[in-house]
Amino acid sequence: MKKKFLLTGICAAMILSLAACGENAQKKEEQVSQDSQGSGTSSIEMNIDPEAQVKSLCDYSAINVTLQNDYTITDEDVEENVRYILEMYGLGTVEVTDRDTIQEGDIVNVDYTGYWNGEAFDNGSAEGAMLTISKDSGYVPGFVEGLVGEKVGTTVRKDVTFPKDYELNPDLAGQLTTFEYKINGIYREADYDEIPDETIAENFGDLYGLTTVEGLVDYMRSYLEQSVESSKTSEAIDLIKDYVVANSTVEIPEDYLAQRVEEYKESFIEDYITEETDLETYLSENYSMTLDDAMAEWKTYEEEQITVELLFRRIAQLEGIEIDEEEYAEFIQNFLSSSTAFTDEETMYEYFGSGNKENGETYLRQLYITNKAIDLVYSKATISEKPAESESSESTESTESTEATESTEQ
Repeated sequence: MKKKFLLTGICAAMILSLAACGENAQKKEEQVSQDSQGSGTSSIEMNIDPEAQVKSLCDYSAINVTLQNDYTITDEDVEENVRYILEMYGLGTVEVTDRDTIQEGDIVNVDYTGYWNGEAFDNGSAEGAMLTISKDSGYVPGFVEGLVGEKVGTTVRKDVTFPKDYELNPDLAGQLTTFEYKINGIYREADYDEIPDETIAENFGDLYGLTTVEGLVDYMRSYLEQSVESSKTSEAIDLIKDYVVANSTVEIPEDYLAQRVEEYKESFIEDYITEETDLETYLSENYSMTLDDAMAEWKTYEEEQITVELLFRRIAQLEGIEIDEEEYAEFIQNFLSSSTAFTDEETMYEYFGSGNKENGETYLRQLYITNKAIDLVYSKATISEKPAESESSESTESTESTEATESTEQ
């Protein structure tokens, strides 16, 4: 199935090759917590040597990987995302004035209120809602379809039965409700030449320097292309890491693994547990799991993380990768600029070291070295893309599916 790129807004994105950028995610990667640990020794201070723990290392000089996702960008992808952005800014439609009767496929502006047992229910009303009259509208079945044939300026009531498996409001699941619609107008998608350049400049000029619809289309295509390249890199790095792990052998010291799991648990408690609850209750209510279940899951997660860290730190040793202070300073500045949690390096080091600046700096220097090793292996790898399915093969699959269906019906 083709991968779709639907934006939730125009924004820039940064992808780090090893660890997630989120503050909590980074913290969980290797949380140092001296105050909360009985041993008083953090995993950083245990100073595990990759050379001693990596028992065998695969040939990483020319790894071949094949991307599994489809990264093709079509004109339809660009159109879909441009339309999405225009809709967000209320620019994507023009009013239909040559008729007043709603047809299938129209976009209709309505004020609506939903009633259940004669009372308006929560989150069941809106003003100025733009509804696309289609069975594929994404709304509850029957919510928009019944408006076909109704006229602008009228107020109508329609019965709508919610699906039995409706999860957004279980009280309404399977229930018969009534919606009252005040029909304000009929609209259609605007052709690009119907959107004045002044309107584009007014909405996108200051932030993005865009002054025409054509400029917005070009911007969107460029954004999608950049997004695709980042996604390709991310998938390739994941595949490379998987290959190195699958073809190498690492022994993780039990005390080190236990310390990492304990640090993960303490990090989880700090992030999610309040005075009103306890860890076991929180896990039961939010994840339907026991503390033993969670500890087992955290152990598996840490085993995977440690294995990757040790393997690529070992590669760094073999390749003589060292800290370049100028690059490292840029690496740290990227962290600072991509997060609102830190005001300066000292605050960041304290965060990643749970109050111990030296441990925090050690962690980030290890992360820098690990990323450098991953970048090196990535630069030597051969990255292939999975061949796109041809129209003929898709047609054959469709024919075979049809024949199978007909055979079953007979």
